[in-house]
Amino acid sequence: MKISTKRKLTLGFLGFLFIFSSIIYDNNIESTQVNKTNEDNREISANVKISDYWDESDIAFIHIYQDNWSATDLPWIQNKTGTWDDPHVIENVTINCLGSGSGIIIENSSLYYFRIQNCTVYNSGTANSDAGIKLINTNNGTLFDNNCSSNENGIYLEGCNNNSISGNILEINDKGINLRFSNYTTILDNNITNNDAIGIHLEYCNNNSLSSNNVSENANNGIYLDNSNNNNISSNAVNNNEDGIVLSFSNFTNVL
Repeated sequence: MKISTKRKLTLGFLGFLFIFSSIIYDNNIESTQVNKTNEDNREISANVKISDYWDESDIAFIHIYQDNWSATDLPWIQNKTGTWDDPHVIENVTINCLGSGSGIIIENSSLYYFRIQNCTVYNSGTANSDAGIKLINTNNGTLFDNNCSSNENGIYLEGCNNNSISGNILEINDKGINLRFSNYTTILDNNITNNDAIGIHLEYCNNNSLSSNNVSENANNGIYLDNSNNNNISSNAVNNNEDGIVLSFSNFTNVL
């Protein structure tokens, strides 16, 4: 059957629209996933009761141990049910560690979901694991919109799974984010700059996602993976570090 010239033009135009739409869809998959994570953070934040602000004259440090959230009767900790949409909350806290230990420590906590947000923690001790925020053998945490600067580590995780670190400022530490033996962590949209050694350090860590972070002006490596496998590194700004991204004995890692 003969197809008119007008119909040919119409079919060709529709084919072009289909191809063009497919390209746009593919290019937007990653940004959609990033936006979904940010939307989840904003949704939980909207459901969280806004607490008062507490400064370093009120708080020396915070230590949650073995899921004792309900036993912690402190005005700067909101004890909730501990579900994903009703997590325990530490927020609006400023802590000066006075050069000793870590500011906020969550240890051996795996039963409940929790959230640390809008906190400022600085001047930690200088031991290898000292940090502004430190998680040990702890799961299901969201660290969002905090400023952890001028510490040994801005944020330190060891033996942890299923945590999210997003929207934080991590500057002038020895290491910005330091993970050891920690898996299934999302590190997203953080500002990690001007640290004395490494921006993001993963050691023996698998199946983590590092995306849309600004990892710049760090003295040694921007991102350093050591004996860490099956990680995804994508859409990060890694500029003006001594070395940008370094993989040491680390396999099956996507770098985009």
